[in-house]
Amino acid sequence: MPDLERTGRTLRLRWPWLRWTYPQRPWVGSKLPYDDIDMDLFRAATKITIGNGELTSFWFDSWSERGPLRVWAPDLFKVATRKSRSVAKEFLDDNWIRSIAGLSTLVQLAQFLDIWNLVASTHLNPDTPDTIAWTTSSQGIYSAGSAYHLQFLGSLSKFDAAKIWLAHAEPKCMIFAWLAFHAKLLTADRLAIRW
Repeated sequence: MPDLERTGRTLRLRWPWLRWTYPQRPWVGSKLPYDDIDMDLFRAATKITIGNGELTSFWFDSWSERGPLRVWAPDLFKVATRKSRSVAKEFLDDNWIRSIAGLSTLVQLAQFLDIWNLVASTHLNPDTPDTIAWTTSSQGIYSAGSAYHLQFLGSLSKFDAAKIWLAHAEPKCMIFAWLAFHAKLLTADRLAIRW
């Protein structure tokens, strides 16, 4: 049975994908029905190749090999003033440096130097638009199935206790497993509670 919350998130992830892949749609630029959790999942599942840098968010999108800048430079992200600007706007005359108001710690300085090296090694191509790829799909294209299964990565499935009775085992073993699953066995920790 599908998880309705995750199914809804799967369908909402299609909006930012279409904003990237079909920017001529009439609703692009308006407020879309997704939240920060949806966008975090979207950004974790996509990889952006920089072209002219106009569609890519400098701080939020995954355009570097290490992922979004706000994730691997969190101390610098906290002090940045213009967090929603594109890569193209931040690269123009090194505007990203102006958005960082005074560095106060060595960690911020180290993160600043990391970003400096990244910006210095990244070159914008004004004739090529930014491209995006869905990393959990073999074709690099969003699909509802891959977005749905992405949300279950690293999670454990629930154990169906009724399957205990389907096992090819002695009845006493199945009864023991059933009692253990339902915490009905008098183990040492449960006996300690009784005394």
